Amino acid sequence: MGKSLIVSLLAIALGAGCGDEEDDRPASFQYIAVAILRPSCGTASCHSETTHIRDLQFDTVEGAWEAVNTVDISGVLRGDPFQMPPDQPLPDTDVQLIERWINEGMRPN
Repeated sequence: MGKSLIVSLLAIALGAGCGDEEDDRPASFQYIAVAILRPSCGTASCHSETTHIRDLQFDTVEGAWEAVNTVDISGVLRGDPFQMPPDQPLPDTDVQLIERWINEGMRPN
């Protein structure tokens, strides 16, 4: 067996499990607000208590709760009508967790 074939088979084997793991993070607003929205959206240059761009604030749990009830958060994260965050979209796993929370009833805790 040639070296390149072995390397290719190894790459396929190692890559096969990537992304197949179930996301065991909690689909709770508290977790999403602190672990995803605050660091991605609530920065000083975007939607923070200081800047309030588009009157949205994601750097506190209370501000994030008000914001997600004001905009279609799932649509915006998916690029409809525009992509947020604009410089680097959230990983699909984070968007999927937020969508799971939405589908489970968007509870505040």
